[in-house]
Amino acid sequence: MRIAALVAILWLALTSSAPAADAAEGARFIGPIADHLLDRTGQLGIADVAAPGTAFIAAGGTRAPNHGPSPSSQAALWLRVVVPIVADGSGDDRVFALREPRVRAMTLFVPAGAGWRVLEWRTGQTATGAAWPTRYPALSLPTGEVAGRTVYLRIQTPSSMRGSLWLHSDTNFLSAYAAENLLFGIAFGVLAGLAIYLAAAGIVARDALSGALATLVLAYLGYVLGDQGFVETFIWPGAVMAGRFLSFGGTFLIFAAMLVYAPLFLQVKQRYPRVAAVVRVAAAGALVLTLAAVISVATDSTLLRRFVAPIGITSIAGCLTLVVLTYRVDRRRALVFILCWGPMFAGGLLRMLHDVAPAMGANPLAVNLTYLAACLSLLLSGIASAVDLQRRERAAREAAEEAAVRLLAFAESASDSFWECDGHGLVTFASGPTCLAIGLRPGVTMGEILARDISAGGLDASTRFSAALTGGSGFDASIALRDISSRLDQRLVRFRARPVGAGLGLRGIVSDVTRQIAAEERQAQQRKMAAIGQLAGGVAHEINNLLHPIVNLSRRVAGEFAPADERRRFLDIVTDSGRRASAIVSGLLTSVRPPPDPQRRVPLGPSLADAIQHLRTMLPDKVTLTFEADAEPGPVVDANEAFQVLANLVANAIYATRGGGRIAVRFRGSQASGFALSVEDDGEGMDEDTRQRALEPFFTTKQPGQGTGLGLPIVYGIARSWNAAIDIQSQPGVGTRVTIAIPGATLPAKDRDHASQA
Repeated sequence: MRIAALVAILWLALTSSAPAADAAEGARFIGPIADHLLDRTGQLGIADVAAPGTAFIAAGGTRAPNHGPSPSSQAALWLRVVVPIVADGSGDDRVFALREPRVRAMTLFVPAGAGWRVLEWRTGQTATGAAWPTRYPALSLPTGEVAGRTVYLRIQTPSSMRGSLWLHSDTNFLSAYAAENLLFGIAFGVLAGLAIYLAAAGIVARDALSGALATLVLAYLGYVLGDQGFVETFIWPGAVMAGRFLSFGGTFLIFAAMLVYAPLFLQVKQRYPRVAAVVRVAAAGALVLTLAAVISVATDSTLLRRFVAPIGITSIAGCLTLVVLTYRVDRRRALVFILCWGPMFAGGLLRMLHDVAPAMGANPLAVNLTYLAACLSLLLSGIASAVDLQRRERAAREAAEEAAVRLLAFAESASDSFWECDGHGLVTFASGPTCLAIGLRPGVTMGEILARDISAGGLDASTRFSAALTGGSGFDASIALRDISSRLDQRLVRFRARPVGAGLGLRGIVSDVTRQIAAEERQAQQRKMAAIGQLAGGVAHEINNLLHPIVNLSRRVAGEFAPADERRRFLDIVTDSGRRASAIVSGLLTSVRPPPDPQRRVPLGPSLADAIQHLRTMLPDKVTLTFEADAEPGPVVDANEAFQVLANLVANAIYATRGGGRIAVRFRGSQASGFALSVEDDGEGMDEDTRQRALEPFFTTKQPGQGTGLGLPIVYGIARSWNAAIDIQSQPGVGTRVTIAIPGATLPAKDRDHASQA
């Protein structure tokens, strides 16, 4: 389409501006052979100008008459021409065509006997003897009436007064006129399409440059429609004033649009802000002149028309100055601008010079070339604008993709993960390790994720999420979810989000707080154990004061009985238990075990066997305690610690069986694979929440006065000193198994040697 338009406009320029044509071709430019006379007042009649001695300016034969803008609304240009004799033998009528669409009226005077035959053409009206109105003056007469005779033409126009007079055969004129209209129509269609494309691009992309160029294209399209007489002839027959508004007002609107577009394209504001401010003022002035032009048309004033050419030349000079300034910092952009707009500037300058320097005569090629040049520039600028817009769009898209990749990398490496859902709760974006671990991915709903909560707060979290989604408020919830990416039982996660917009969904982060909560729990346990130490320090002295007489008096009384006496054996057990109680009290002095006595360090296996013997004497009658030792002697530990661990675990098992049940103690393993001490009962067991809190100091399920909640925390502290780990498995109604896993390879060398010697 663009190529067709260029060809059409080129054809239009060539067919309407050939300097001369052979008579046999049916068209001839006779302006250069016409004498001319400017009637400034418009008062001269045919009798005045046809009288002998009238001061006509003789034709030079090379240049057509040109007087520039009309000096007044009443002024008239008279042409006197001897009609050439055409020897084509066709016998067609001859058409006098003045290709100046802004002419208001043209009158042809042909000698007829003692008088004159008068033919008249007016804008928007059908000329004498014609079948339809034409865009510019065209009057037809038989060849025999005008050939070789001197005729006079009176031309009245408020615009440029030029003698662009052609002589056609009627057949040639009809074909040329139809071709011109067709080609102009094609050009109008292309320009309208270009304007629509640029306007749409400017609106969608919010691009001021495309919007300014669309305005410029529309301004030029309106100017040509009015300047070439299409408005009052075809679009709105008889609407002469509307055509003048478009033509004259559009001239200044083109200047204003160009002064807006050029700085935007050349990026003057970023480089020369002061120059840009001056250009903005000039553009505003051109807009004011647009309004003034409309007013001058309405009032039939010709004053402003005299300044059109100087203002236009100044505007072009200003744009070229911007090009020079831009060339210093951005040669490519400056060269692209001058390549696109060079044809229009050159054509515009050439046309406006006809008004500034009338002596150069009326050259049809120079006058009409501006249409071809302007259309070419607009098309090239449209292409450049589309390319520039696509380049900027591509750069923006690449920058956005790069930013997305960068943010995704940050998200993948961050401890927090990011997610987003739509107004229906459907996850549209999820990234990060926590999202991967809990199965949060695009395509699932947040309802599905929250429904998998294994803690007690899932229902509440789902309710609050629904309220946040519908109410456009924030969402904050901490829940427990099973880990689907590793062997961990669960992850404690926290969702935090803010609304994207009313009803548009939520956007936020999800944080894995499992380790944080575990660390907080460890700190809490450490604080509680420190409190135990402070408490035990105050209590230990009083307990020792009670244990000393028990041990000493038991030993003294036992010495009064024979060795075989049963009572002495019982007192020996009381004495030994008192000593062990004293050692246990010493272990409670602090939450961190003090350095053990090296002389009391023995392998764990024998220590457990010895402890079992003492514990059996204290068991209720309905409790069965079994001990299996299928292992090497085990790591060397403090004997009192081994007794304390086993005593606390067995005491908890006795309570769990309610004084009647089975308790199994097993010690298995080797130095290479590690050791495991387990205490299992068939008691009432624990639920999940109790199991999770079992190692917390002072946490107990026993009735007040029956337990302190310190047994398992003490076991936990001793196990940590052995580099061991505790695992509690329990099920309500089935029982509980507590396993202490002790790594053999991590024992100190002296302990491994001691264990192997034992």
